[in-house]
Amino acid sequence: MSEATLADVQNDLAALHQELDALRVRLTASAPPEQDLINVAGDAMRRHLKQSLVEKNKTSGISVGSLINQIRGGGGAGTAFDIVTLHDASDLPTDEQIAEKVARVAVFAQNPLILRALRCLAEPYFDGKEMRRSKAELAAALGVSEAEVEAALTPMLDKYGVRWGKDAAGEEYYTWSGDRFAMLLLIRG
Repeated sequence: MSEATLADVQNDLAALHQELDALRVRLTASAPPEQDLINVAGDAMRRHLKQSLVEKNKTSGISVGSLINQIRGGGGAGTAFDIVTLHDASDLPTDEQIAEKVARVAVFAQNPLILRALRCLAEPYFDGKEMRRSKAELAAALGVSEAEVEAALTPMLDKYGVRWGKDAAGEEYYTWSGDRFAMLLLIRG
């Protein structure tokens, strides 16, 4: 290759790099924030999976991730992130694990009032308040009796962050802790 040809190739390559950089800027500027977040999370998971495959001496795998962020009025915030990586068929859930997962979520399918009640309990959160409602408030909001609210939420007690209590005046109430916000995924779909 002659010197003139090498210089031409270098110039062409430099021009391509400039075009690529300009394209990256345009794509980044035009991507909605959600897409940018998806790209960043996807890239991080892909790097994790590739590294994991190298460590396990495998060529194929799947990684599944979940990310939950929340910010509470007054400055509180929290993030939970989980990644599950599957390298081979032995990483897939066993029949027993599948049965356990089905049993954990079956309660929601059996009584839609549970998800409706959890949605009502979540509503105060968005006004910076505790996720707490009296049994009477829940019953009125859901258009059901207090006994139906109790029947729906009793299986949730001490699971999924749902608690029951009585205030000083003797009024029964339910609370839902923010650390179980993953349940909102079931509410939203």
